[in-house]
Amino acid sequence: MQKFFSESKDFIGSAGVEYPIVDDDFKQRYLKSFLRPKGKEFRDIQPSQKRSLDRLLLNVRESSAENIFLSCEELTNEQDFSLSAGDLKGLADYIKGMRREVKILVYLREPAAYYLSRMQESIKSQPGIILPSEFDAKLLWVVEQYEIAFGVKADVRAFVRENLVSGDIVTDVLDFVCSGVGPSSLSVPSKPTNESLSGEVMFALDVLRRYPAQAGRSVQSGNTGIRQLWRLLDRFDRQIGPPSKPKLYAQAAQQVSEAASQDLIILKNRYGVEFPAYAPLYDVEAPAVDDRISDVEGIVPVDRSRAFALMGMVVDHGIRVAMEAKK
Repeated sequence: MQKFFSESKDFIGSAGVEYPIVDDDFKQRYLKSFLRPKGKEFRDIQPSQKRSLDRLLLNVRESSAENIFLSCEELTNEQDFSLSAGDLKGLADYIKGMRREVKILVYLREPAAYYLSRMQESIKSQPGIILPSEFDAKLLWVVEQYEIAFGVKADVRAFVRENLVSGDIVTDVLDFVCSGVGPSSLSVPSKPTNESLSGEVMFALDVLRRYPAQAGRSVQSGNTGIRQLWRLLDRFDRQIGPPSKPKLYAQAAQQVSEAASQDLIILKNRYGVEFPAYAPLYDVEAPAVDDRISDVEGIVPVDRSRAFALMGMVVDHGIRVAMEAKK
């Protein structure tokens, strides 16, 4: 959605919406600089991020667009950031300083689906996963903290394709932002959807990073190196053949859903949000704990042969790159 908005200035502009881009980050990740990493002290905003934030503030204040849309995935990442109303004050003060009416739109996934999505994202930045028995989605709590910090009631929607306007997230967002403009006026051009990492890529990424780290070594370092690694694995995975879309084992899905059961009741009563039941794998059981090479194998099926083939392709690629560099 963010990429589409950033590349479709004229289209969304025709609907009275601006998605401001002030640097090369179309995901507006500089907004997360207001958040405090969980378990750590708040870090001063870096100069480069401060410049982006200052440009964004000026852009919004001077914009003639009727609606300004801001979106940053990390702003609801409770697993990595402290999101209490107090911790959100800096972000709230900054956005209120844009001198516009603030509206909050929140899309929530069904807890088990959200857990899988979070693990697919988190394993891109750090090895290992949060075990399903230890995962707390805190769906309701995060919404409540934003409502307190901003002093407005959030519009909460289930991220279920069948429930979205025209079955599309972009059209649904524009319908909200533009206050009821008909779906026919917001016909969104066809676009590729985001692809999730397969279980084999998750496994390979975890193993390639975790085991060398235990020996005091690293396959890749820095955000750029890690991003190159998972993208390389994902590319090789698609070269081998169409990757399978991962689905949680039944026990993993049940543990996550049970932990969120009370939230689901309140979300339904307060916001009218309901989710279709997650469909896990009932006919396949996860390997025994002692038989797992990676915790990834405890939540989704992994074809080890394919995963090891991916790792071999990465090694071969690295050797060829090194040899080319010596020429």
